[in-house]
Amino acid sequence: MGDMTRLKVAIVDDDPMMLKLVQLMLEQMEGIEIYTYPTGEDLIADIETNKPDILVSDYWLNSRASQAMSGMELVKTLRTIIADLPVIMISSQKDLEVALELIKLKVVDYIEKSDDFARKVEISVREVKSMILLNREIELTQNSILKDRKHLQRVGLAFLAGVLITLAILYFDWFM
Repeated sequence: MGDMTRLKVAIVDDDPMMLKLVQLMLEQMEGIEIYTYPTGEDLIADIETNKPDILVSDYWLNSRASQAMSGMELVKTLRTIIADLPVIMISSQKDLEVALELIKLKVVDYIEKSDDFARKVEISVREVKSMILLNREIELTQNSILKDRKHLQRVGLAFLAGVLITLAILYFDWFM
């Protein structure tokens, strides 16, 4: 198993400048590997090799390739592959219906493109990263407790068997 504290972050944006801006902002963070894609289709094609722990995606992904899937379509597709993938959506989109649809898809953050949107993305990725690492630590602790509990049960049963054998020997010594 790989480093449990290292996370893969996929960034999908059809605008090379925006893609690079988010990438540069996130490269300052420790413990993440960044993978960039100009389309959702490119990410899906690479999913077996670089399965992301976090997705940062633009909402509109078809400015350069008119037939490219949208960010929402990408999330819907990825939910069938990685059901619990945390998604941070970025867009200049201000439509309430879009926001509600993204909430239904369990997008963890929706960030409007503004002068400081890349910083907001970094903050969001940091928060999601902390949540993922905490969940991994909880899972490891639970597994350790279960393992220890099973060990204690075996030790307890062995001890109980030893007590029963001792009592049986004492019983036969006293009454036979």
